Amino acid sequence: MKRRAIAAAGAAAVGAAAAVVALVAGTTVGFAETSTSSAYGVAAEGVLEIEPIPYVESSDGSTKTDSLVELPENPLLNVAVAKVSAGDGQASVKLADVSVLPANVQLPKNLKDLQKAVDQLRGLLAKPCDASKPKLPEKLPKNPLTDLVVELTKKLDPKPLCDVIKGRLSVLELGLVEVYCDGDQGGLKIADVKLLGHKIELPEAPENVGLPENPLLQLTINKQVADDEDGSFSVTGLELNLLDGTQVIKLGNATCGVTDVDDGDEDDQTPPTATKPAPVTTKLPVTG
Repeated sequence: MKRRAIAAAGAAAVGAAAAVVALVAGTTVGFAETSTSSAYGVAAEGVLEIEPIPYVESSDGSTKTDSLVELPENPLLNVAVAKVSAGDGQASVKLADVSVLPANVQLPKNLKDLQKAVDQLRGLLAKPCDASKPKLPEKLPKNPLTDLVVELTKKLDPKPLCDVIKGRLSVLELGLVEVYCDGDQGGLKIADVKLLGHKIELPEAPENVGLPENPLLQLTINKQVADDEDGSFSVTGLELNLLDGTQVIKLGNATCGVTDVDDGDEDDQTPPTATKPAPVTTKLPVTG
């Protein structure tokens, strides 16, 4: 009889353990880790550090907004107006009158390789640009930056380029930049773009578009990243990488997080009832 009692007690213990496991599972099924929605206008990492500004974040689904007029003074970029917003799985950024590598820019000392290439290009083109009708030389000495410029300007008017060389225009000017995300989708809209002094018409950009690979600089447009760990989705309008990460500039970032953590039905929230353990019949021999 003792063995029957032990077997019954063991079955009861197993049933109780199963109930505990079911209870714990029932309280976690249908939940995902909460992630934050956020947005910022401008950020820079490397030689020149610019903390994300203006910056907002929302972890409870409420809408947060902020704005600024003009960035702190720096040698790499100017932004006249920036507005940011983040809320329930949504985020957006609007930038106005952006200029990257402004006229007569003098780069930080740590970017001397890029400054050397810029100075060399200016030196090579200074004389042709002084002519009443500027004409660029067909061949330039080997220089990654000049290779890129020649490729971009084969069919372009040299006069606006000379305005950049002479320091009258910025390398890149953007009248309006809008970055947005909604859930796991997003995009970028750009208006009034001037690259090397030339106006360029850009439709809504496809995701993750970049300039030809170049050891001095790399520009990625509409950079989109999905984070599998927390479920967030991020869009960066423009990311400029100088000298393989020595300096990185980001214009407009919208990140949409997961705020609705309950993916299941209401029944998922009700702890399951433990199954009553059934009597166990054994065929153990009775002794003693």
